[in-house]
Amino acid sequence: MGKIVASILTFIFMAYHMFGAGIFDILEREEEAKRRALVFSTHRLVNSIMCPNSDHHHCLEDNATENLNLDLASHFANITGTTQKRFEELSNSQDTARIADVPRILLSARELDNLIRNVTSMAELATKTGIDPHSTEKNNTPEEWIFPKTNHFCMTVLTTIGYGRFSPATEGGRLFCIFYGLFGIPFTVVIFAIVGEAMKEKVQLTADFITARVPHNWSPKNVERATVAFYLTVGNLLFVMVPAVVFVHVEDWSYTESFYYIFVTLSTVGFGDFMANRRKGVDYSTAYVIARLCWLYIGLSYFSVIFYLMTKAIQDGRSKLEERVKTAKERVREVTSAKWNNSAIGKRRVRRIHVAHVEPTEPTGMATVD
Repeated sequence: MGKIVASILTFIFMAYHMFGAGIFDILEREEEAKRRALVFSTHRLVNSIMCPNSDHHHCLEDNATENLNLDLASHFANITGTTQKRFEELSNSQDTARIADVPRILLSARELDNLIRNVTSMAELATKTGIDPHSTEKNNTPEEWIFPKTNHFCMTVLTTIGYGRFSPATEGGRLFCIFYGLFGIPFTVVIFAIVGEAMKEKVQLTADFITARVPHNWSPKNVERATVAFYLTVGNLLFVMVPAVVFVHVEDWSYTESFYYIFVTLSTVGFGDFMANRRKGVDYSTAYVIARLCWLYIGLSYFSVIFYLMTKAIQDGRSKLEERVKTAKERVREVTSAKWNNSAIGKRRVRRIHVAHVEPTEPTGMATVD
């Protein structure tokens, strides 16, 4: 493919990528804001119960039928007794206690049930949509459906990584995702093929350049292998080692987690258990987001070349193994045929020798009667 055509296709792909990011920004930003508001409001509710400013957290909608069978005096006496017992346990264990360890919640069964339902629903929604359930207004997971961060989601669609930690929540966003991926995924495969072909061409040109300048007794095949090894080393340094160090410092991961994330991402496995740019309370710079996006696309092309080389090596090994098996079968067939021929010749020789040593008998005549 010519360089002009490759450049045009690359430009169209980038435009297509930016177009998708803009559309997802329009379709999903408002819905994400609602989900984040729900998470924040749930935390405010829990905090107001845990640290009440006044004694007004009680159920205002009493059900007369339920209260008919409730002895309030006995009920609150039990609560008082339990509180007194808890107070004595804390007092006997130490003179002072941390505020967080002191019991101070008084809820009815209905209030407690509603609180649990609200918290669990919020946690389920937050986890499903990629928001840290512990996010608050002051310390929260960065917004995802804003430009240019929607570029990251477009990348997960076009490269089929599909982390699964966040996805479109609106009908419009889901429908657009279908058509966007339907035309974008094949386009991305073409772009990867272009980048991969450029990488392989660069390796071949370098190998040819070195071969033309080394002594003639050097094997061109060995020069090519050394060139491939050199580029693989540089590629591992640029797309694995250096990014791992960056992720350790920016994302606060261990080196094992960083290497794991790099492999899962660049191999398009995409489990989604580790995702960059999602730390709670961290304001990621635009330069980091763009650099990570470039790393993803070029790194995916690099890994595709590696997988191609590994696949080719496995296929070559299979061909050699099949050739050796075929040769071995032919050899066995020849040996077996030779043994059979030798055995047949030997039997014929033994038969001839046996016949030669047998003395001939005198012929017996028939008596004639005149």
